[in-house]
Amino acid sequence: MDLIRGLGKNVVSAQDLIAQFEATMNDDQNCHALCRARHHRPVDGRSVQEIGRRVRSGGTYEHEIQQWFMDAFEREGLVTDDAPSWR
Repeated sequence: MDLIRGLGKNVVSAQDLIAQFEATMNDDQNCHALCRARHHRPVDGRSVQEIGRRVRSGGTYEHEIQQWFMDAFEREGLVTDDAPSWR
C-alpha cells in the first residue's frame, strides 16, 4: 500500500463493494468466487511485484501489463473470456 500511496493514489477500503456482493451472491456463487480467487492468488502477488519492477525501471504501458496478465494466466493454466481491462 505504501507503494500505491507513494504514487499519489488514495487507498480505500473495499468493504462496501464486498458487502454488496456478499449480500447478492448465493452460497454456490460465493463458493465459486472463492475458488477462482484461490487460483488467481499466485498471479495477483506476482503482478504487484512485476508492476513495481517496471515502474522502478522507467515505467510501463497498460497494454504491456495486460499482456503480462494474459501470459501469466496461460502459465498457470487459467482461462478467461476476455483480457483484463481498466476502462
